[in-house]
Amino acid sequence: MPPQVEAANSRYIYQPILQSNSIRLLTLFPGTKGTTIQCELQEVSLSNNRPPYCALSYVWGDPSVTAGIRVHCRELQVTTNLQSALQCLRLCDTSRILWIDAICIDQGNLTERNEQIQYMVQIYSLAANVLIWLGNDDSIHHAFNIRLVEKLSEDDYMHLGAAFNDNSWWSRAWVIQEVIHASEV
Repeated sequence: MPPQVEAANSRYIYQPILQSNSIRLLTLFPGTKGTTIQCELQEVSLSNNRPPYCALSYVWGDPSVTAGIRVHCRELQVTTNLQSALQCLRLCDTSRILWIDAICIDQGNLTERNEQIQYMVQIYSLAANVLIWLGNDDSIHHAFNIRLVEKLSEDDYMHLGAAFNDNSWWSRAWVIQEVIHASEV
């Protein structure tokens, strides 16, 4: 089997983080809606010489419902909620650098997960901004469309407020830390 075909059919294997006080950042390559998400990971020091990045705050979603993305041309399974976020965050003409816990931390490595949790405050406070993904729920997207909001009735406002408040993002324990330590949300 040619090397490029073999890589396309194999799963992504994390390389260990070699330096202390380091994290992985995800480079999300440009693409258009519906095309495969392509990205790569790089280890960077939290102390110096890190590129500007955005941290993503979101709900993982159902771990049994996944979709594949490509990391260094190899498949990595992520929840469909995260895949939807990546589709939305992906730019059509330029790469975007992100920190996303489910991808930037090797979730299968308990030692690494425990070490990386110690850096959460730094990760969110050093991010250029924190992006909050509330999901694909149209009622939430409409709540932030100012032109649409101006035309809504009082009942519609109540429905939008309820949809926003009922979003599962609010139920996550990490939300407070992610938002409080963000320089910009």
